[in-house]
Amino acid sequence: MTTRKMRYKLDPREVFRSAVLIQSAFRRWSLEDSRRLLDIQPTMPPPPLAVALFFKQRLVNPGKIDVEGEAMASISIICGRNSGLTVGPIVACYNEYWGKLPADDSIFELLKERYVEVATDMD
Repeated sequence: MTTRKMRYKLDPREVFRSAVLIQSAFRRWSLEDSRRLLDIQPTMPPPPLAVALFFKQRLVNPGKIDVEGEAMASISIICGRNSGLTVGPIVACYNEYWGKLPADDSIFELLKERYVEVATDMD
């Protein structure tokens, strides 16, 4: 039997999708005891449906997106990795938020700094 190492996609959208999935799963889990005691149906949608509803809302109302908060969350997860980080996810973050945030935002400075570190380690 061969074991293959899973490759994780460190794309900002995938990171944010995972965060929404984890939040919705935790919310549903935290209400599970109350739901069982009261013998009622689940009050929260299943986590995959919650993710779909969240991204549908983003498409319908793009003006309500907290782009800076989303960018900071995604970038802190991606740039916070100590091993296995390549320049690909950093460039994907840069491309994702360029044009959505001001050019002098501190997020781009953080990305540039981490890019230099990763590129230097790769040499």
